[in-house]
Amino acid sequence: MDTQPQQPPPVLPGEPLGAGFAEPRNRDGAFPRLDDARCDRLLAVGRRRPVTPGDVLFREGDHNYDFFVVESATVAIVRGFGRENRVLAVHGPGRFLGELNLLTGATVSLTAVVRDAGTVIQVSAEALRRLLDGDDDLSSLITRAYLARRSILIGVGGGPQIIGSCFSPDVRRLREFLARNRVPYEWVDLDTDPEAAGLLRAAGVAAAETPVVIAGETVLRNPSNAGLARSLGLGSPGTTSTRCDLSSSGADRPASPPPCTAPPKGSLRSCSRPKRSADKPG
Repeated sequence: MDTQPQQPPPVLPGEPLGAGFAEPRNRDGAFPRLDDARCDRLLAVGRRRPVTPGDVLFREGDHNYDFFVVESATVAIVRGFGRENRVLAVHGPGRFLGELNLLTGATVSLTAVVRDAGTVIQVSAEALRRLLDGDDDLSSLITRAYLARRSILIGVGGGPQIIGSCFSPDVRRLREFLARNRVPYEWVDLDTDPEAAGLLRAAGVAAAETPVVIAGETVLRNPSNAGLARSLGLGSPGTTSTRCDLSSSGADRPASPPPCTAPPKGSLRSCSRPKRSADKPG
């Protein structure tokens, strides 16, 4: 198990995203490498696709995306592509991409960008679901990996960003809503985080309009729980995730506890910036 933080290497001008990054270890089955037999079964329901550096395989904020197996390329998993460009991981031959939202139909939370040229196997989400229905081996392997990646994403804050004050009841409401639905996110504290002002400027949002949720190109100003759920694709028809809780949104929500007290174990993190880890998803 890889538990030591991986420091981002310096990126030189002209270098692709993910240059100098090593692959994460296969933590708790999150990043298995497929053998030739499994790749062949996926190729039978998909297609082989050549890729070049800079190609985007799926993008944060998309409402759906395809399943990819890396054959001979290297792919970087990026949060805030085009803005923050924070590389969470890179994956090489034999690794497959994606996260639990591919199976549930929720909105894409990260971007996959090709670092090194090669080929990938591309399978539509619908074709993948049909294959997994009759292939217990692949179903178990992929589902276990996606569940492990979701847990890692929650730990590193890989997903939508909530920007707002630690003392705002609406910030606490939004964080509680995402935590109940096990949606990975990063909270940026408007009062203490030096990056907050820059993120708001880039999004064209005034401090008075916070809290704000940024997911890909979508900027939501103090959304209700229902509005946030719609934007993230939670509880969408035909998905396997129906845990979406739309209660306590807007003015009719019950009074919140003080937002800056330490939450119970297993609940929200306390009022501090989430720590970052090298055990990254993708």
